[in-house]
Amino acid sequence: MKKLFKTLAIVLLASATTFATTIEDDKKEVRQPTSFDIGMYNVKNTSKVRLMLEKAKGDVLTIKLRDADGEVIHTEVVNKKNTFYSTNFQLDGLKDGTYQFEITGKNEKVIREVTVSTNVPTPVVYKELTLN
Repeated sequence: MKKLFKTLAIVLLASATTFATTIEDDKKEVRQPTSFDIGMYNVKNTSKVRLMLEKAKGDVLTIKLRDADGEVIHTEVVNKKNTFYSTNFQLDGLKDGTYQFEITGKNEKVIREVTVSTNVPTPVVYKELTLN
């Protein structure tokens, strides 16, 4: 009976270690910055993107909006006095495509992608028919 418990304990320990390794590997893929926090979401039923940043006092952050070719469309700087920054980006004037928000601080750079796509309605041609 003791041998069964030891074997079961070893199996549980091995599976817990494997599970913990899988979780750590998943965390590496998502990699969050350590010197600042980012919140970003699309404002419902609009073409606005809300960006919120929280950082330590004394740090400077740079926000760049880049197009698919890597060209900088817009730049903002969060000064060292602010610890919280929030703004809306109006994207309705941009062409359809993929854009990147690049947030740079101390020795860290985070890139978040946004896809702009408009649903352009196609015109419908109506014909009038008369039945005799």
